[in-house]
Amino acid sequence: MSMKVNFQLVEKKTHSYLTQIASMLFSKDNTEILKETVLNPIGEVLHLLVSGGKFIVLDNDYNLQFSLSNTTSRTVHCNCPIQVYLAGDLKFYAQMSVREDMSSFWCIWCVLHPNTWKTFHENKDAVPEEEKQMWRVALHVEMLQKIQDGKLKTPKEKKGLVSKHIWSFIEP
Repeated sequence: MSMKVNFQLVEKKTHSYLTQIASMLFSKDNTEILKETVLNPIGEVLHLLVSGGKFIVLDNDYNLQFSLSNTTSRTVHCNCPIQVYLAGDLKFYAQMSVREDMSSFWCIWCVLHPNTWKTFHENKDAVPEEEKQMWRVALHVEMLQKIQDGKLKTPKEKKGLVSKHIWSFIEP
C-alpha cells in the first residue's frame, strides 16, 4: 500500500512524494487479513488527515511537515489542505466499499437494479429520479441500518450491500 502526496504550489510548480506505508505477503487477498494487520493503523492516520490535518511545505527545499493545526515555528512555503482519494484495482475498491463477496450482479457505483443499469443508456427517462443515485457513504449507512432493522429484506431491496464501510470518512 502506498501513499502519494501531490502539491501544486502557487507558482504552479508541482512536487510529488511517494511513500510505501504497508506491505504484506499473503496468498489470498482478503479484507479480514488486512483488518488484522494494516487497515486499522493506516485508517487511524488517514482519519487524522481527513479531519483537519495539513501538510506544510517548509522552506525552499520543500521539506514536509504534517500538522493538525495552522501554526508552525518555521517559515511556511505552502500550507495545503488535504483531499484523500482511494485508489487501487476494482477488487480493492470493492473490498474497501464492503462489497467483497457480493454478487457482481450489482453495480458498485450506482443503486440501480441490474436489469435497469444494463439498459439505462437506452432510455434514461424511464428511470425515476430518486433511483438515479450514486453510492455515497451516508446512503450506504442509511440502507445498512434499514437492513439491520428488517425494513429491507429482499436482495432487490438490499442492492448487494454486505456490511459497513471500512473507512467511512473517504467517499467513493
